[in-house]
Amino acid sequence: MAAATLPIRGSGIAAAQGPCSTWRASCGISSHAVCRGQPRAACSIRELPYAAAGRRIGSVCMQKPCVVMSSSARHRTQHTSTGDDAPAATCMGRRHVLLSMPAALLLPGMSQAAENVLQATVELGTQPPAASAVLMSRLQAATTPGSLLDRAFSAGDIRSPGNSLWTKPGFVECPRWLFGEWSVQSTYTGFRAPLGKRFVDPALLRAAEAPREQGGIGSVLAYSQRWYSTLPDTTANQIKFMLGTGVPSDAIVADRAFNTKSQTNAVLGYDGVAYVTYSLRDAPDRETVGFGGLAPDMRPLPPRKTELYISNTQSQSPAPDIFVTAELFRQVALGVRAVDVNDYEVVTVYAQTAAGRVEGVQRSVVYLEPRDQLYFEAGGRGVAVYDYQFVMERVPPPADAAELGAVACVLTPKNVTQCV
Repeated sequence: MAAATLPIRGSGIAAAQGPCSTWRASCGISSHAVCRGQPRAACSIRELPYAAAGRRIGSVCMQKPCVVMSSSARHRTQHTSTGDDAPAATCMGRRHVLLSMPAALLLPGMSQAAENVLQATVELGTQPPAASAVLMSRLQAATTPGSLLDRAFSAGDIRSPGNSLWTKPGFVECPRWLFGEWSVQSTYTGFRAPLGKRFVDPALLRAAEAPREQGGIGSVLAYSQRWYSTLPDTTANQIKFMLGTGVPSDAIVADRAFNTKSQTNAVLGYDGVAYVTYSLRDAPDRETVGFGGLAPDMRPLPPRKTELYISNTQSQSPAPDIFVTAELFRQVALGVRAVDVNDYEVVTVYAQTAAGRVEGVQRSVVYLEPRDQLYFEAGGRGVAVYDYQFVMERVPPPADAAELGAVACVLTPKNVTQCV
C-alpha cells in the first residue's frame, strides 16, 4: 500500500483540496467528506471532476489492473545457459493468480535457490481453506454445456477458445460485490493431463505431483487482490460525454498490476517483482512484469522480465451472486540468452456467500504453442489442467471511513482511495 498522506490512505489529488478531503464511492455512487483537524460541519462534500482527453473519458477514478502471470506446460525453449539466467516464470494465471497457476509451474525456469524459497513459502494447515461442499454442488448443478462453468468443471477435453476476433480483450467488468481489497487463500486441489503425460514436460509433472509440503496438491498460498471503480472508455460513455446526455457509467474492474505483483511475490516467497506496468485505457491486452536484481540471499541476478499478452476474455453471470471469467494468455519470459513462451487459460468462478466473503474455484489450462513438436497432435486441446479452490475475505475499511458509513475501501492504481 502507498504511504498515507490523508486520513483514509488518500492521494495527492485530494490533499490539494485543503482541510476537507473527499473520497468517492465507485466513481459516483456516493460521496463523503473527511476532515483533518476541522469539525465535520465545516466540511463540504465535493464532487471530484470528470475530465476528457481527446475522445477519452477520464476522472480521478482511472485505471490499471490484474491478471496473473504464470508458467505453462511443455517448455521446449533454447536455453543456452542454466541457473539464474533462465527465464523467471511468474504468477497467478496464476498461480493469475488472480488465483491460478500452481506454484509448481515456476520451477522449470528458476534456480535451485529460488526453488528452495518457493517450497518454504507454502503454508500448511490441518484443514486448508476451500469452497464449501454446498457451494460446489450448486455450481456444478448450474453448469450447462458450452458455458464457462462447464470449462471450470469439465472432466473431459478442454479446447482453446482462440484469439478474440471482434473485440479487444483485457477489459472485464465485474459485479459490484467484488469492489474492495481482499485477503485470499488459494488451495491447490487437483492436476490432470487429459491427453497423457507425454504431452507435459517431465519437470512440470514432477512439480505437479510433488508432496503437499513442496507445493503439491493441498498446498495453500495467501495474498491480496483488489477491485476498484473506473470510467471505461466505451462508446456509450463517449456519447454521454460529447452530447452531455448524462453522467458516464462506471465499472468495477480488477487491479491487474497490483494483483499480479501480490500473487507473484507470494509464489516466489519474497518481493521479487520490481515493477508491473499496465494501462487499462491504452493497452488493456498487455502487461509487463519486471523482476528485481537481487535474490533473497542478496546474490545479484541478471535482467529478467515477462510480457503477458491477453488474447481472449469472456465473462458470464449465471446468477446475481455468481460471476465467471475466462481469460486466455500468452506469456513471454525474457532472460539472458533465453526466451520462454507459454499459452494458458484461466477460468475463475466467484460466488458471494456472505457480505464480505467470496468463495470459488479456479482452473488453469495449459496449451501447447506452435513451436512445440506435439502442437498439431494436441489439436488445440489443453495438455495440463490445474484446479484450485479459494476463499476471499474483504479487508475492513479504515476506522475514519467506517465512522462515515463505509463498508469497503480500496486504493486505486492512481493512488486514490475509493470507498462504498
